[in-house]
Amino acid sequence: MQEYDMGEIQWPAGYVPGFSDNFCSNEVIVRDLAVSDAWPFLVEAARWPGYYANSSDIAIHGDKGPALELGDRFFFKTFGFPVDAEVVECVPPVKGQPARIAWHGWSGEDEQRLDVHHAWLIEELSGQRLRILTQETQNGAPAKELALARPNPMINGHQDWLEGLVPLREPQRLESSTEAGRLTCLASVNHRTILGARITAQPIGVLVGQHAARSGQP
Repeated sequence: MQEYDMGEIQWPAGYVPGFSDNFCSNEVIVRDLAVSDAWPFLVEAARWPGYYANSSDIAIHGDKGPALELGDRFFFKTFGFPVDAEVVECVPPVKGQPARIAWHGWSGEDEQRLDVHHAWLIEELSGQRLRILTQETQNGAPAKELALARPNPMINGHQDWLEGLVPLREPQRLESSTEAGRLTCLASVNHRTILGARITAQPIGVLVGQHAARSGQP
């Protein structure tokens, strides 16, 4: 069998998993889908709310768009946060190499500031398969609280994003934990594997408040 080295996310300094305050990783591998099929739905941010309910109020600054490009600044709301963001990596589809997009997002101020690096990698595999990987690292007090939340809202929220990104016409998934096709999600803090977790994501602010109440913090 031919061996194939799958691509990896390229991390900037300060956001490497294991050294950040929170990390989540989600991935799907599907059949009979090309990079060019999925790329427009990801790079054109205005399309996100149409298939990912946890995003809204998309606005690309400077009258740019519809596709995000390197250096673009944009705004959106997700997980109960208003997020300002800047595209820090953008590699459109080219045969023989993964397509990539990543942005630095930030929300809040002072002690409640949250900084994230959210990256995507889309690559074609052998056997007419497509791999879509999304990973995010976070820093700041909200990220530390979020890392303690169970179930992990980032894992479940980003899985919903992946499920929406893959078109409805997509055939049965190949990589699964059971014959029913449940997806494998990689958890963040202790790198355990969670199989088939599907919990509706709640706003981060709600989850942080819940944790504070349980711990007796104000």
